[in-house]
Amino acid sequence: MKRLWARVGASFNVSPEPGPDPDLERLLLQTARLVPGDPRLYVVAVSWLAVHSTYVARKRLRVLARTLTPDERGALGLIVDEAIRLGARKDLRQATSDCEPVSPPRPLFDLYRSSPQLAGIAERQASPISRGWGLWAPAPELKQDALRPPHWILATNPSYLWRAVRQGDLRESVLQTLQRDVPGDWCGSESALAKLCGVTRPALRKALRALELEGCRFEAPERGPRGSKQLSLRQLAHDLDLV
Repeated sequence: MKRLWARVGASFNVSPEPGPDPDLERLLLQTARLVPGDPRLYVVAVSWLAVHSTYVARKRLRVLARTLTPDERGALGLIVDEAIRLGARKDLRQATSDCEPVSPPRPLFDLYRSSPQLAGIAERQASPISRGWGLWAPAPELKQDALRPPHWILATNPSYLWRAVRQGDLRESVLQTLQRDVPGDWCGSESALAKLCGVTRPALRKALRALELEGCRFEAPERGPRGSKQLSLRQLAHDLDLV
């Protein structure tokens, strides 16, 4: 996973992962799973989000976070809130609105869970934000020297330009959901897509209209069984030069 972080501009002692541009929201989920065993990963992920939060599709991250365990959701909430403290967009908090504090509270890092004495040290050193999430950890400092600049990220991950332009709003969540979360070539209806994106149909329709103004097309060669409009994922991907 550190090779994926290296690919999106975080400095680890590994070469960047080759291949398609990484799925940023799933990378954040995987990070929430692994930070208890890797304090440096925690600090670098918080620093990256603090500087580059505009790339994150907030609604999609919120929906995907529901697949995490309670402890993992707490870790994701902690990562996001510490990143906001260090400068991330405040509306990134939308992504963790379904996350809840861990109970009973405990150290974030596995090392400090190994004995009551170490757990006591973790509690005494815990930041206010980590106490709020029930996962004790010191307040991370911004590691600017561990981050690549935006021009490097965009040159290495060309599709992230769209993420930057849309600033993580619902349009980007719709596109990432269609591209990455729906098997096959079709999403059966606007209602199904709205459910996948965790939004109302009016909100989805507004996002679809905005995307159509950008040149996206959502026609399908056939109507659904009840005449409902189906959305062609492959056609959308080709329209946006994502495949």
